[in-house]
Amino acid sequence: MVVALILYFLVAIFLMVKLLLYGVRPTKTLAWLLAVFTIPIAGMLFYFVLGRNKKKNKFYKQKKTKDIKQYLKKS
Repeated sequence: MVVALILYFLVAIFLMVKLLLYGVRPTKTLAWLLAVFTIPIAGMLFYFVLGRNKKKNKFYKQKKTKDIKQYLKKS
């Protein structure tokens, strides 16, 4: 039980730091922090399923591949 509690707090602190450093809108960041700390396990699960911006990550990956392809064509 103690190990699970320590693991929860470590993940919660990691999420808190990540949200505070990379959160775009303060209201969205505060809402996720509130969900993580008031609904312990479900809040984290919701964040991992719904909270991450997958479109942003996909855009950066596509942009990288386009840039690499253009660079290789020039070489």
